[in-house]
Amino acid sequence: MDEKTKQSNTLMWFARIGGVIVSIFWLTSLFASAIGESIESQLSLTLEGILLSVLIVASTIGVGIAWKHPLTGGKITVISSLFLCIFAYFSAGHNKIFAVAVSGLPYFLVGVLFIQSYLAKEETP
Repeated sequence: MDEKTKQSNTLMWFARIGGVIVSIFWLTSLFASAIGESIESQLSLTLEGILLSVLIVASTIGVGIAWKHPLTGGKITVISSLFLCIFAYFSAGHNKIFAVAVSGLPYFLVGVLFIQSYLAKEETP
């Protein structure tokens, strides 16, 4: 196996592992929040909550697609993570940069890794 193929495979596995970790973190947070609200009998659907859920699910779906189709899934993950960053910036109170770094940035980096691994694989002769 040549060096470019090894690099592509390494990037792919970093993207996959990172994507799984970030997705598990966010999906667990969403489910815990939904369960917490349903136990308190205060289940209220707000536009902010629905939008956050859609953006997280879209980013997670992008990670899932990227396992088989790195370029397509990577693009979906990058685009949805950018929207998640914008959402986090405008919905955060004081620490806007921290909110962006915690919410959308990890998905963005995972998406970029998927795209880069695909491009590195395509460059190999």
